Amino acid sequence: MQTIGINKTNVSVSQIGLGCGNWGREVDEKTAFYLMDYAIDNGITFFDTSELYGGLESYQTRKKLYNTDDVRETTLESFSSEKIIGRWLKSRGKKIRDKVTLCTKVGTGGSKENINRALSDSLKRLQVDNVDIFKLHLPDATTEILETLLAFNVEIQKGTTNAIGCANHNKEQLLKSIEISEKNKIPGFQVIQTPFSLVQSESKELFPICEQKKLSITAHSPLGAGFLTGKYSPDKSKLPQGSRYHIMPGHADLYFSDKNFEILKKLNKKSEDLQIPPIQLAISWAINHSEISSVLIGARTTEHIDNSIKATQINLGVSDKSEMDSWII
Repeated sequence: MQTIGINKTNVSVSQIGLGCGNWGREVDEKTAFYLMDYAIDNGITFFDTSELYGGLESYQTRKKLYNTDDVRETTLESFSSEKIIGRWLKSRGKKIRDKVTLCTKVGTGGSKENINRALSDSLKRLQVDNVDIFKLHLPDATTEILETLLAFNVEIQKGTTNAIGCANHNKEQLLKSIEISEKNKIPGFQVIQTPFSLVQSESKELFPICEQKKLSITAHSPLGAGFLTGKYSPDKSKLPQGSRYHIMPGHADLYFSDKNFEILKKLNKKSEDLQIPPIQLAISWAINHSEISSVLIGARTTEHIDNSIKATQINLGVSDKSEMDSWII
């Protein structure tokens, strides 16, 4: 598995990263341990999590948004993603920790006090002294970005993180952070995390900025949170039990559109023409954007990991990529 350096840092990420947001949500602890072992054994060393990821957090969010009361998660443990990773790291020892590029995110606000609190709590749950990458999970309109950047840089100086970044920021928000960091002559975000797939490609407008300013990109959801697997029909009342869309119905609101189901048809047709499974083809298309350092996949089985690894080995021709590019215009 190829590893790629995060610009302006000594941190490297594997070309495929393991998104651990479903630990405790769709994936129980025993399975999560097995999948993390399998990932490491197959060269996937970049693990991504957040303080927002947990079985309890998922349950509470769904209950609030959809007034549901049934438990669909594998656990109602709070912060289960970080805690499961922490228990796994402790059980596997320092040798494995040294192999893992670990990223977590603060999602509860970008104030100085909250960033310090959030990373301290995350480190305790992860049972580590530092994380390789620390990101602002969501933009915070209530805090000046200068305060946020200064607080992130304090964590670098303390050694609690080696690189800083942001996630789910649009073009205007990213440019603002760059402007403020340059104006105040302080290090800015070094990596941005954004969704990128055939059915959610709006973040492509960030690519030229990141290339010019030497920001690395870690993309997530190359399958549109599972939409491109083809297991969903347009009927939202028939979401498969235990699937991500069943546990997090908001994904259906995001991805279910006539345009996206048409793209899915085109993907399946292209898959038949090239004799490449559609899942592997969709991931390969995302990887074949040179601006992207790593693509994060959310795995529930070793087959999901195998598909992502095989996707890195596909030599997607220029004409085939161009054709697939045209679907998203």
